[in-house]
Amino acid sequence: KPFENWSRGGVQMTGTVFFHLDHAAPVAAMRKKLRDILGDIAAWDGRDWSLAVTDTTPTTIQVRAVVT
Repeated sequence: KPFENWSRGGVQMTGTVFFHLDHAAPVAAMRKKLRDILGDIAAWDGRDWSLAVTDTTPTTIQVRAVVT
């Protein structure tokens, strides 16, 4: 019996990048810079983006950037 995957509805993609940084990392400035960069990229579909602290350790923070 044939199988057809319907879990994706189009060519839209989401990319994720994790940064492991010092606690002093300028997260607000990074968020602004990501927004500025995306605004200059014609290939970005404009659907969604985010940059957030997702984890901490005693010496680092984990920052996740998500872009559609």
